[in-house]
Amino acid sequence: MSHFYLCPVCGLHLEDEPWHDDGPSDTICPCCGTQFGYHDLRPTAAERKSRHEELRANWISNGMLWHGADDDCLKPPDWNPSAQLSALLRLKK
Repeated sequence: MSHFYLCPVCGLHLEDEPWHDDGPSDTICPCCGTQFGYHDLRPTAAERKSRHEELRANWISNGMLWHGADDDCLKPPDWNPSAQLSALLRLKK
């Protein structure tokens, strides 16, 4: 069984864990464009969570657009940002 992680900003399934313990992956979410360890660099997990909420609000207010443009980050044909976000928010309850 393959493992996946969710982007804490937009809920996209990611292959790499955004943060492990207190270390960022430095990867970029192809959906929302968050670079873990750059856009969300904060000293504590609680502060990162708050920053993720800010980044999520910005992504939503900008129309929930797909960020990736290269061949490795192409938007899936059945991509539904609203469903993806709803699934993330259900898990965070």
